[in-house]
Amino acid sequence: EEAHNLISVLEKRIDTLKKNENIKKLLEDIDKIKTDAEKPTTGSKPNPLPENKKKEVEGHEEKIKEIAKTIKFNIDSLFTDPLELEYYL
Repeated sequence: EEAHNLISVLEKRIDTLKKNENIKKLLEDIDKIKTDAEKPTTGSKPNPLPENKKKEVEGHEEKIKEIAKTIKFNIDSLFTDPLELEYYL
């Protein structure tokens, strides 16, 4: 039961983060960078991500982490027991 509640909290947090406009744009940019960089050339396997593209992706991921730190989560409704709520906070 406790593990199930924790999983619910984490799933809601992930959904909240994915719905954030700034994060959504950065995730789309990361996907585009990876897709464009990994397009296979004639008959070969997909190319690995070049170093400059890796750094660009890492920069976007850092921005996502910084934005995520500022987002407030409304998780009060998940718990009926105030002690249980405090345990997860």
